[in-house]
Amino acid sequence: MDIHCAKCGEPWDSYGVHHGDLTPAESRRFLRGEGCPSCNFGTTCTQCGGSGKEEDNRSKCYCRGKYSFLVRVTDYDGKCFSGRFDLPATIGQPILRDYTLQYDWQPNVKTITPAERAKAVLLKIYDMKECRDGWFHEVKLACPFCDVTKAMPCTTCNGTGKLVTGHEDKQELFQVVGQLLGGDQDGATAMLEDMS
Repeated sequence: MDIHCAKCGEPWDSYGVHHGDLTPAESRRFLRGEGCPSCNFGTTCTQCGGSGKEEDNRSKCYCRGKYSFLVRVTDYDGKCFSGRFDLPATIGQPILRDYTLQYDWQPNVKTITPAERAKAVLLKIYDMKECRDGWFHEVKLACPFCDVTKAMPCTTCNGTGKLVTGHEDKQELFQVVGQLLGGDQDGATAMLEDMS
């Protein structure tokens, strides 16, 4: 049986929530109703992944028109970290500390330059990953190589990249249903449960 995210509605397998699909910390947050990894715990539009842009399938950019891509955050010298730690960075801001931001795979590993970094806004932080040399953070960044002035804003979030829940519309709808059904409290309650 699925459990739906309280923020974005994404279905998650009940067994998986408790047994490995989410980290223990993510599972606790999910069960408290704070969101899920799909919506970055209530902060990220699930349609555009936080980029605020509609995908461009004709794009020849490295990001393949998604306006975002995954990056490995390593130590200032490009080597993996010796242990796990929380990345001191803020969603919606570039990663400004002296870390190396690498993308693509060997033998084509590339590093994001300081000039590109200013445009590479942090969209999502994933859990740390272990490799044979140590640990690295995996994050999703806004693509610094795309010309965002030519991009279409995401129709779901109107280009903000923020999660749009629709709770405001749902509350108004609940009020209208309640008014239409008048004194039929049992009918109103049943209909509202069906719509939620």
